[in-house]
Amino acid sequence: MREAGHTFLARMGKTKLRPGGIDATNWLLEKAKIEPSSKVLEVACNMGTTMILVAERYGCEVVGIDLDEAALEKARENIKKKKLEDKLSVVSGSAFALPFEDASFDVVINEAMLTMLIGE
Repeated sequence: MREAGHTFLARMGKTKLRPGGIDATNWLLEKAKIEPSSKVLEVACNMGTTMILVAERYGCEVVGIDLDEAALEKARENIKKKKLEDKLSVVSGSAFALPFEDASFDVVINEAMLTMLIGE
């Protein structure tokens, strides 16, 4: 099995995977028009960095989904450290077969998944 892009980059010392940096993340969030009542899905949430930012900034509920169990465990730890368990949750699953009913979310965000896909 080939190594996932984010795993390789982490091994090389990269601690944040944000194409375009925080400026691009802020632009994305501004365009999403998130409100405190929004229910947000972050696809390929990795360690939960953007989820935490969204919850802290907007006070809304965010669900993250990712295939990487180790990243999800780190996300759970990060969520707990920030005491945001009431706003944030993570789910193991694929962006290609989301385990949610249609129209479950008001906003869906994704920052870097397409740059990290592994060819089958």
